[in-house]
Amino acid sequence: MNSLLCLFIVAAAYSAVNAKESPPKVQVYSYQPGEYGKENTLICHDWHFHLTKSVSFTPSDGQKYTCRVTHRNMRKDYAWEPNM
Repeated sequence: MNSLLCLFIVAAAYSAVNAKESPPKVQVYSYQPGEYGKENTLICHDWHFHLTKSVSFTPSDGQKYTCRVTHRNMRKDYAWEPNM
């Protein structure tokens, strides 16, 4: 029984450390299907921390819309793919 408990504690500690070091899983999408010139909402969701941020925007042709995520002092931009 004690060895099973020790194994569980080691597995839990490994999972916690691994979660902190693995890159976040981020999804960037719009509330409505993308349409140039029509107001929409850009949504950025981080699945690891269950954080969701949103901002109103009106997409225009040739513009790039991104969500910037900082994780362990590293920044990465995730782009919205309009599919238009």
